[in-house]
Amino acid sequence: MKECDVSAGELRDCVIDRCVVHDVTNNVYAVFRDYVRVTNTLVKCCKRPANGLGGVYHPYTGRPFDAEFVNCTFVSNALLTIDARWNNYSVTNGCDFINCLFNGNSSPGGLDSDFSIPGNDSGSTRSKYVNNLVRFSSSYYGKFSSSDSAFVAAFAAITNGVNTLSLCADPKFVRDSQPDAPYWSLSLKSPLLDKGDPLDFTGSDLDLAGHLRLKDGHIDPGCYQCWLRPLGFMLMVR
Repeated sequence: MKECDVSAGELRDCVIDRCVVHDVTNNVYAVFRDYVRVTNTLVKCCKRPANGLGGVYHPYTGRPFDAEFVNCTFVSNALLTIDARWNNYSVTNGCDFINCLFNGNSSPGGLDSDFSIPGNDSGSTRSKYVNNLVRFSSSYYGKFSSSDSAFVAAFAAITNGVNTLSLCADPKFVRDSQPDAPYWSLSLKSPLLDKGDPLDFTGSDLDLAGHLRLKDGHIDPGCYQCWLRPLGFMLMVR
């Protein structure tokens, strides 16, 4: 799928580029499942349904999976982020987040948390689960719930390293300050400008808004590339 507006879940065995996936609340296990490659996509306002299921990503039980999210922005979701329990933690593939932004999300219980990644039984199991299955590169999150101290400790041990997952409490989105810019794009004051990994992007690749993805050889994390320009110097003479 390309350049689509999607409000249904269970997207699996597909490639998705430059789409907005939003308001998924159906009785599904997850927005994405199994083999997916998602690029330059905004995932927003998805909520866990009343049946207690629901996650951003969840493979089918007992099946190997291979998921990759590149330059995606996850905002205002109320879901588990990754749910690969029930023996899926022993598979050999995994889920990669590259140049992604997580901000303003909450866990199903209502806690302010950009990540809600359950384990099976204990902190050690969760540590193995995170290290083996969920991988990050040049990605950023805003907050993490401290409701599970064992998991927080295991999770924190692999964050804030080079080319992993780093804390950025305020990425300084444009929001309403620039009406001509996408709501969730980075502003000129953002500390995340040029902080993505260029990977194999070419000079013709586009972000979600249709802007060129590469800027002077650099790339921003998230689904939008910042092309705003500061006002030039003005001199008034009377």
